Amino acid sequence: MDYGDLDESISLLERCVDDAESGQYSWKDVWDDIRFIGGNFKATYYQTRADKDEAWARFQGIVDRVKAG
Repeated sequence: MDYGDLDESISLLERCVDDAESGQYSWKDVWDDIRFIGGNFKATYYQTRADKDEAWARFQGIVDRVKAG
C-alpha cells in the first residue's frame, strides 16, 4: 500500500469514528477499519521514519479515542 493511500485511510477512519459516535456508522465496521489499517502499516513504505511515526501516532490517537468511547 502506498503511504498516501494509508494516510487517506486514516483520515477516513477519523470521519467514520465521528459518524459512529452519532450513530451513522457501525462500531464493528470501525474496528474492521482499525484492523485493516494496522495490518497495512507493516507493508507501507514511508519516505522517512519521522513520516511513518507521525502517521502511526495519528492512527493510535484515533484508536485511543475509540477505546475511550
